[in-house]
Amino acid sequence: MRRHHVNSQNTKLAIAEALKELGRKGGANKKVTIDGICDFSGISRNTFYYHFANVIELMHWTISRDLSPIYDLDAFKGTEIRNFTANYLQTNRKFLSFALQYLGPDDFRVYYVQEMHKLIRWHIDHLEIKNSWQIDEGYKRIVSEIFSESVSSIHIMLITKSEKYSRETAVKCLQAIFDFAITDILAHEKDILIG
Repeated sequence: MRRHHVNSQNTKLAIAEALKELGRKGGANKKVTIDGICDFSGISRNTFYYHFANVIELMHWTISRDLSPIYDLDAFKGTEIRNFTANYLQTNRKFLSFALQYLGPDDFRVYYVQEMHKLIRWHIDHLEIKNSWQIDEGYKRIVSEIFSESVSSIHIMLITKSEKYSRETAVKCLQAIFDFAITDILAHEKDILIG
């Protein structure tokens, strides 16, 4: 049974790599199809559908999987989180740009905000434990939503290479969010609610 799981996981990874490579090569200029992914990865359509319902589900799984190593980092070090996300964006910018174009800006944003929400909430929960804070659940949810939107906006700006801000400015903003802002807002939660 374990061997089947490993083979199944390897197949999913091969399918995801095919999507990423086709996305990087063709991008918006070439429609990526299930047939194209199957041809590129050497699998049948049945195998594709065994693992994924469609290209969108595959795209979501691929991005989630690519971001998953972040949860092995030290959750208390915002610098590690910021560096991981900056490196991920730099390495995968062409694929993420393709994903944004394939899904459309609104759907990509909704999905990406959800991914960042999981990340920010993970960071918040660990900061709360480390500092022995007892923070109101509603407050944590609001803080997580605010910073998920902020981080997603910065990432999307970097993905699209918006000329509005430089990469250095965007990275400084991410540094401020992960190294100071989240911690400071959580640390002052009692003062804000009472004060």
